[in-house]
Amino acid sequence: MRSPTLVLLCLVGYAASTLGDGLKPSPSPRPRPTGSTSAPSSDCKACSWDLLAISTSTAGSHDFASDVVDTSGACAVRTLTCAGEKANIEINYGWGVIADGDDGVVNDAATLQLTCNAGSTAWTITTSTTVNRVDFSSATKAPTFIQFFTPVSSVKGVSMRPTLVTVLCLAAYVASTSACKSCSNDLVTISKKTAGSHAFASDTVDNNGSCAVRTLTCKGKQANIEINYGVGVIPDVEGKATLKLMCNSASTAWTVEGTTVNRVECASGRD
Repeated sequence: MRSPTLVLLCLVGYAASTLGDGLKPSPSPRPRPTGSTSAPSSDCKACSWDLLAISTSTAGSHDFASDVVDTSGACAVRTLTCAGEKANIEINYGWGVIADGDDGVVNDAATLQLTCNAGSTAWTITTSTTVNRVDFSSATKAPTFIQFFTPVSSVKGVSMRPTLVTVLCLAAYVASTSACKSCSNDLVTISKKTAGSHAFASDTVDNNGSCAVRTLTCKGKQANIEINYGVGVIPDVEGKATLKLMCNSASTAWTVEGTTVNRVECASGRD
């Protein structure tokens, strides 16, 4: 099996109207990582920097403000900080996004903390999630946590955590228009027809940003959210699965990463 590579990308302050294939951020020197680069004796303290690829290939992306490894604890801990207005770090091509304010403080910075695994072969977020690519961005992108599978090999009530292969950071997700705040909740059908499915714990809409953002939360043992008859699945994270949808520019659809969502289902392995 090929060892995973982690990539990161940082984006700042690009308006949606300025994006184009030919646009690239101005080159800037990458901050020199700090911390020990030698291989300590502990198995979980020898993860290479190269296991995480830091990308700056997307318009608006830029270097992380800091990238530090601490080997003073039981295992090596790597902390990456993205700085900029509405900063966010996208992990593994959209599997997850860490945004400014997710830690309860809005301070124009987003922080990702990773731990070296037992074999020093990967940087991980949790014991069951390997991070292979990180992208750093400052953007107007709505945070999402989604996992797509082709084909989908899922079982209701089973938490799905495949090996992650990339992390990407994007900016200027959508132009700011008042038209994207009028999406009807009825545009998404909430299904409860499959064994193990049940009602969402919460379903809220936030109109405070540039466009309406709808958040659906599924709770339960090994909770998961199935999207569009299995096109996508959001897995359990600490007892819940969360889906964030953005109203499109015409207020005709709820979307995630540009994909129209018309059906969702919450399920868990509740006793």
